Amino acid sequence: AAAEGYIGKQASELTLAEAALLAGIPASPARYNPLTNEPVAIARQHEVLGLMVRHGVISEVEAARARGTELEFKANRFDIEAPHFVLGRIADEISQRFGERALYEDGLEVVTTLDLTLQREAERILEEKIAEFEESSDGHNGAFYALDPHSGQILVYVGSRDYFREDIEGRNDNVISLNSPGSTLKPFTYMTAFMQGWSTGAGILDTPTKIIDPATGDFFEPENPSKNFVGAISAADALGNSLNVPAFKAILFAGIENTMAVYKQVGITTLDNPLGYGPSLTLGGVDVKLEDMVLAYSVLANNGVMRGQEALERYDPGERTIDPVALLRVTDADGTVLYEFEEPAERRVVGPNFSYLVTAILSDPDTQCLTFGCGGLNLPGRTSASKTGTSEPFEDSDEIGDTWAFGYTPDLVAGVWAGNADNSPMVNITSTRISWRSWRDFMSFAHDHLGIAPATFENPGGVESRELCWPSGMLPTEHCPAAGRYTGLFAEEVLGEEEDDLIRLQDTWWQPLNIDSRTGLLAAPDTPAAFVSREVRLVLPQEEIEEWEEIDVWAADTNIARLLAPSEVSVDPQEFLFISSPGASAAVSGTVTIGGRAISPEFVSYAVEWGRGASPDSWLRLHESDEPVNAGVLARWDTTALTDGSYTLRVRLDDEQRGQLWYAVPVTVANGEDAATYDRAPIAQIAQPAPDAVLSDQVTMRGIAFSAQLREVTIDVGEGQQPTEWTNLRRDNRISVTGPLGTWDTTTVPDGIYTVRLTVQDRDGLVAEARVIVSVQNGEPPPSEEPSEESGATAAAESTE
Repeated sequence: AAAEGYIGKQASELTLAEAALLAGIPASPARYNPLTNEPVAIARQHEVLGLMVRHGVISEVEAARARGTELEFKANRFDIEAPHFVLGRIADEISQRFGERALYEDGLEVVTTLDLTLQREAERILEEKIAEFEESSDGHNGAFYALDPHSGQILVYVGSRDYFREDIEGRNDNVISLNSPGSTLKPFTYMTAFMQGWSTGAGILDTPTKIIDPATGDFFEPENPSKNFVGAISAADALGNSLNVPAFKAILFAGIENTMAVYKQVGITTLDNPLGYGPSLTLGGVDVKLEDMVLAYSVLANNGVMRGQEALERYDPGERTIDPVALLRVTDADGTVLYEFEEPAERRVVGPNFSYLVTAILSDPDTQCLTFGCGGLNLPGRTSASKTGTSEPFEDSDEIGDTWAFGYTPDLVAGVWAGNADNSPMVNITSTRISWRSWRDFMSFAHDHLGIAPATFENPGGVESRELCWPSGMLPTEHCPAAGRYTGLFAEEVLGEEEDDLIRLQDTWWQPLNIDSRTGLLAAPDTPAAFVSREVRLVLPQEEIEEWEEIDVWAADTNIARLLAPSEVSVDPQEFLFISSPGASAAVSGTVTIGGRAISPEFVSYAVEWGRGASPDSWLRLHESDEPVNAGVLARWDTTALTDGSYTLRVRLDDEQRGQLWYAVPVTVANGEDAATYDRAPIAQIAQPAPDAVLSDQVTMRGIAFSAQLREVTIDVGEGQQPTEWTNLRRDNRISVTGPLGTWDTTTVPDGIYTVRLTVQDRDGLVAEARVIVSVQNGEPPPSEEPSEESGATAAAESTE
């Protein structure tokens, strides 16, 4: 059989050179396999020829002639199931346990853990998926490996698409070959971050990042598959959607050494670069084995426990001491049982709660929506957790190295690798095609074949849900707005036992700041006190946003543009807008000409408004225009319709780059005998909902909408804090005095930030306006139907270095 399998001849047809080579193989079949390790096999052949000379079987001349003979090996087919498993994994273990010659001389009967029905189905599925995409992807090979997490037994071992195909280097065992894992190490990076204090809701800024990689000394700048940035995102959504920049920041937070230690604990045995590793490690910056990775995911399925057999070889310090189980029983020719597997060895390698946090993310359909479609990676009909990965080790960004899929239920773990054994690149392929689809189809078949009923991942305890502050994902302080708060899961031990332990986990991004009310910028030391407003604003870490050009777009999309802390200190706005007359605190009467300036480099429009008192809660518009004014008349104001008293006059300017700028002056209306006996100007005030209120269901709005010469009352709502489009809720001419203004069914709009606007117009054309910003939170809408596989298949693949 060896003569036919390795050389394609009958034993009687072998030359001396061929016979000597084959004679050396039994000493260590895997090591001396000429198809996968030719130099070592030839060296062994030379040893055999030397022994033959020493024992007088052949002459030195014959030996020298044989050594010089060039051998041709042929991968001829012979009848064997799971050849990589039998000729590699099983042969090696038999040699380790019973000596190198036992496999060939002792007449052993070997019972293995392999399930041949599952093995054949995995082989069939892998062949089907590779063939489906082979022409378009230039990908020709794959491997499959499955474990029973309860016992650590190997159920499936497919080392390549076809053991006997030389054109794809089919005899290479890709279960134990080294390949870049793409994004598939990310779950263990986040688990390390959870150990260091993060929750599943920890906020990460997905923004441009560049650092010097300590392992190489070069600048490293990670990119997401989509080549863009999403801004603030939770750890759960970042992992579920396999975003690269957040994973990069996760390993920086967790610590590279801490993360490497966890990788080793869960089963990775290839972290042996003497130069060390940098943060690109989590994006695929190390080669791994499919076998190691499936074992690592079995730790997640087991809530932190590794099961198998005591390792026969000694791994490096800090690495695992357990291997997967391949042998169930070995008997010799006399029927004597030489070995029998009884109970699995097990080690707790990580805390059950830390493992559960990762599983809670990978099994949640809602964490996958950005990249794969909601639930795009879940098995149909049963709870599962999965992770895909794609490596891009080539300079050409269109070329792919490897694609992977790993996943598990509480009762089964499997992993798939797809690529080329000669490391040639693939194109037009993502991890959700060959790899994930193979995993999905196999897992569905295997659970039915094994009679495994659907089961859920049980919370092992030691997990605590806490309210978090958006977007930092930290514990809220009194400054954290009620709108946008959400919950996340912590491992209990990182929270500590004392309240003081929680201080380090509190939000620091929402801070009270002094704002110049005229410009919306930070107040300067010399800003007049009348224009200093103490406001809570969102202060994002400067080092994380300084290269982020799209921050304003993100702020607008998330409806927080008004709340984002300005980075600039206010300068005197008089360069752009100014009220030259009347002066501050001036007494005015009759019709007042308002002079000044409203002009800027990217001018959009300006408006002149007045309000009652020193701090108006609503404003009445006198005039608006899209024409700039430079040292001229801004508007005219008839004060005779007002009662005497204090008022505030302001000019508001909209600039394309700077946003809204204000300049205001307090004035006193003093018409004396000519003063109005009552305030004839329209009044618009919103009493309910209050500013920053959180609304749900049907809401009744209350306040004042009054004018002695009322023409029209309107109520509108717009999305965000500075809406550009409005939806009308009411339009009529009914007066409201501290009564209902109207109703709003908030279930008709998505959750988020909204502005409610009340406008009261009189018959003279004077308009009073009041606004209030609120938050709508009705909870998540009902889940949509599970997306088709194409939603995952067309998603961008994870890119790595």
